[in-house]
Amino acid sequence: MDRLRLAIRKENREAIKVMTKHGVKLIRPSVDQIEEFKAVAQKAMQRQVGKSFSAAVKKEVLAHLAAYRKTEK
Repeated sequence: MDRLRLAIRKENREAIKVMTKHGVKLIRPSVDQIEEFKAVAQKAMQRQVGKSFSAAVKKEVLAHLAAYRKTEK
């Protein structure tokens, strides 16, 4: 899995170089913008509960994500 992750990150860096070479500008969102994005994403995910996935699946995925984030920081 580490090999795959490294390969993906390398490809992402290369893609960013190509895009910036062609005029795409990289920006860093402010803390407020990040929080706003998270709130919008949370609302969108909540609207999908019962349509695209169950509440139980959402809970399970978020638990796995939280556990992963604790170990990967």
